Amino acid sequence: NFADGVSHHFRDGILAHNQKDPYGILQFLGPSGPFTFRFANMTFAGGPVGAAALCAGQHCGLNGAGGPCDVQYLLEDVDWTRLEARQQRIKFGVNSLSFGLVQPIFLATDNASLGGYRAMVSQHLNGFAAMGCEQQGFLWDSGYACNLPVRRLNFWSEVDQGNLTLSGPGYDVEPNWAYPSKGLNAGLMEYEPMHKGYGLPVVAGQNYTLSGTWRGVVAVEFSDRILKEVLGTASERMYLDVLNETSCNLTSSDPRGYLSPRGRAGEATVSKLEESLTCIIKGEAIQPTDSIGSSPGSVPARPTGRPE
Repeated sequence: NFADGVSHHFRDGILAHNQKDPYGILQFLGPSGPFTFRFANMTFAGGPVGAAALCAGQHCGLNGAGGPCDVQYLLEDVDWTRLEARQQRIKFGVNSLSFGLVQPIFLATDNASLGGYRAMVSQHLNGFAAMGCEQQGFLWDSGYACNLPVRRLNFWSEVDQGNLTLSGPGYDVEPNWAYPSKGLNAGLMEYEPMHKGYGLPVVAGQNYTLSGTWRGVVAVEFSDRILKEVLGTASERMYLDVLNETSCNLTSSDPRGYLSPRGRAGEATVSKLEESLTCIIKGEAIQPTDSIGSSPGSVPARPTGRPE
């Protein structure tokens, strides 16, 4: 989000393409990452569209893009009525890795922006049907729509923790191992090495359980305080029970100054992280590394993440 915590990313504008112009298409390829993308009083007009009029998570998981991909797109008074007929309005992930098609979240403050709903998640998160979410059609990328406070939950770690499993509302289903779900629909999360984190949508006010094998320190981040300002509500909360005798009451107002475009690189020290956060997960101590980043006596591993 912007430094002032309230500014819009796009507002009071028109995104249009002349239907009679044979050159070009209408599409907005938007970002992803641990923030709320504010899109207010915008009108889409004309067509045809490309992947969709508004696409979340361009290049997510690839070089130069943010991650994890569970960005919150907050739509305020978005007008779709001037698009050509039968043009897809939103897209969960575009030109991204597989999780980019599963993790993004669309939110709305009004009845027009998301077809009368307040939240939509990807069609691949079929467990949200049990929460009362209804699957939509082509216009909304077949996403699941409801009026629940869907928010992002991220886990930040300097080392790959292996697969983590999130259990709770929205994830009580059999895993779908096919692309692009790869088990995400049942809460199975893989490490995103470029930004050193994991993430999935959750429902505020609900209880979730997290299981994994822990090394080092994992920071837990829930939603954004900006939603409190925009929606005029109290700080949102959720409860997380970690299967290592850790439990956390998370709020959307928790500090997150440790975050940077590369994940936890914004922290000064682990001790400072522990002092500032309400929820950290501690695992086995990490072996000291030598000057090239491998454990003493080991063969250096091939580096992962964003190339320098």
